[in-house]
Amino acid sequence: MKRNAISPQRTIVAGGVAALMLVSSNVLANNADTTTNLEVTLSPVMTITCTPLKFGELFLPTGSRTGGSTVISFAPADGGLNTGGTQDEVTFGEGSQPGTCTVSDGPDSTGLDITFQKSDGSNLATDGTEAVNLGSEGDASVTTPGSLTIAPKVTSTVVTTDANGGGSFNIGGEISIPDSLAEQNYGEHSATITVIVTDNT
Repeated sequence: MKRNAISPQRTIVAGGVAALMLVSSNVLANNADTTTNLEVTLSPVMTITCTPLKFGELFLPTGSRTGGSTVISFAPADGGLNTGGTQDEVTFGEGSQPGTCTVSDGPDSTGLDITFQKSDGSNLATDGTEAVNLGSEGDASVTTPGSLTIAPKVTSTVVTTDANGGGSFNIGGEISIPDSLAEQNYGEHSATITVIVTDNT
């Protein structure tokens, strides 16, 4: 008789455990988890570096020259002025070279627009039709009778990068030397421009 009395109690307890397990299972079904990565890729920005356009050392007399003021052209594709050559009593010395600009880490196989800016941030023509005044060192100022100027130019206003995002182009131009120079005009003369390449695709 005692054994029969215990059996219903075991059944009730077992049923209670089963119910609790079912409730717990429903709660777990409303929660899930996984993992995800947080990622970023850092890449180099496009850069451009340029070597200077150099007309080298030019030899010329003071005072009035037979041809007056002199304009010497330097094509971007030229390797340099012909050393020992002359033009209007101006003799070409050594040290001339085109300016060479190199683009790195640009977009692959893309045409980039080339533009120039003056030191004041204003635009400068790239076809050799607009000149900038050359400054000078010490007492070599050429403001009287006039200023030395250089009008820079490129062969094309677009440089196309290769499959690695690199490219290059040359800068040439024209230098204008006024007539009737004085001894204080001798010396080094230079100006700085900004060269910009832009991806407009």
